[in-house]
Amino acid sequence: PHMPTIFCNLVYTKLFACDWRNYDADFDKLMHMVHEETDPTRPVPRFLCVQPLQAVLYRPLSAALMKRVAITYTRKLLAEDGTITIIQLPAAVRLPAHDKRLRVGYVSADFKDHPV
Repeated sequence: PHMPTIFCNLVYTKLFACDWRNYDADFDKLMHMVHEETDPTRPVPRFLCVQPLQAVLYRPLSAALMKRVAITYTRKLLAEDGTITIIQLPAAVRLPAHDKRLRVGYVSADFKDHPV
């Protein structure tokens, strides 16, 4: 059956397990599914097979397709009531550079609280 989310999780798991059997065929099928899901003329799917921060793991996923994944994911979140709240931020924030240290922020893929 056509189950993109399950198939994409399989490809993701095989990638981390270094299981390269059928990689080319799996990747081609994955790309076909991602193209279908991110087609702006189609309704946003209930479940996305590839999320934005996962998309960077798949090579050779083009920058344009990664952008489509991010836009589709954002459209999905905006369509769900209470999932995210849009807030207005200033265009630029200047912090005092008194200690010259590099400050790094982290946003997790699921927007949850994670110790880093």
